[in-house]
Amino acid sequence: MRFHHVCLIVSDLERSIDMWTSLFDFKVDVNSTAPDDVIAAAPDSSFPKLMEDIWGMPGTRTKVALLSSPGGALLELQEALNPPIKQLPKEYHSYHYTGMREVCFHVDDIDSWYEKIQQAGYRMQTPYVWSFGGKARSFAFHDDDNHVIQLWENPGKSGW
Repeated sequence: MRFHHVCLIVSDLERSIDMWTSLFDFKVDVNSTAPDDVIAAAPDSSFPKLMEDIWGMPGTRTKVALLSSPGGALLELQEALNPPIKQLPKEYHSYHYTGMREVCFHVDDIDSWYEKIQQAGYRMQTPYVWSFGGKARSFAFHDDDNHVIQLWENPGKSGW
């Protein structure tokens, strides 16, 4: 088995697309408002029903974007239109609650990435790049929806 993609629920799809494309060079492969787009409106499309089934609510409408990075990472961004999006209370973003806490990407030149993210004005998790067992270096930051995005460098090695 290998990893396919991560879905992030966002409060503003266009703002999130801008961050991922401008900071990380992701490209938008699909940008769709369901069920109003051509794919969802096709006579044989099951997309509107699928969204209702996934969200558990009739009349569900979402904006969905599928993005890919030059290195092959896949990302789904989804903004709810109906039901309206609600941000998770800040206290639930802590590491002492269950749930996914971070999305991490392997990068080269961690120091330049740290500077780039910091200069873009995002809230850093720590005010420094930290070491992991002397074999890797990393840092994390929070996007506008408080997702934790971690960048990881371990020169010359794959895996951990």
